[in-house]
Amino acid sequence: MSQLPGLTKGYWSDYDDPARSHTFIVFAELDAAVAFADNVRGNAENQNRSGVRNISLDIVTVKATT
Repeated sequence: MSQLPGLTKGYWSDYDDPARSHTFIVFAELDAAVAFADNVRGNAENQNRSGVRNISLDIVTVKATT
């Protein structure tokens, strides 16, 4: 992950359900985020074989940080 083009930050969190997690990945540029999302969506078959299922993958704009 740390070598992804444009990657700024990554956060991984857990739910009470150990089968679920929520990931926030921040990119410096929209193009890098779109390329990453396209790669993840195109790799669904390998993810399924590994037991990974994406419920959603959304690209949003960070409006503020603290």
